[in-house]
Amino acid sequence: ENGRRYIAHQHECLRRFCAAHGVNYITTDDEGSADVDAILYRSNTVAVVEVKSRNLTHGQLEAYGSYLVSQSKLERLMALARGLRCVGLLLVYLIPERRTVWWKVCGREGERELDWQVRATETSTSCNDATRVEDANAFLPLESMRTCG
Repeated sequence: ENGRRYIAHQHECLRRFCAAHGVNYITTDDEGSADVDAILYRSNTVAVVEVKSRNLTHGQLEAYGSYLVSQSKLERLMALARGLRCVGLLLVYLIPERRTVWWKVCGREGERELDWQVRATETSTSCNDATRVEDANAFLPLESMRTCG
């Protein structure tokens, strides 16, 4: 049930982002784990997108100094972008402010557009599960972050 609420926020994020940028979107199956959450298009594929929903404000995000995301998520995003010859984006919906921040992770060739640090950290696996795991996580620089909405 909690996961479905976060997915609803992801859909709101996509609606707002796409309206602001004049693109359409189609989501991947949200009943399981897909390599990306959506594909953006006009007359052809524009971007592959990973969408996160977080219960934090822009100020709280800035206090962290970076945004943590799974390195493997970014690698899968870059591989799909390369395969589809489109850019790869990470969108993060800040729930309390109904605001989206985003990063262009890679270009059309799947090449990195950002420098990020990778460290093994202990994090919760998802909004549905409090289990702690060790994982290689990427810390995205906030100076590369853009805002929408």
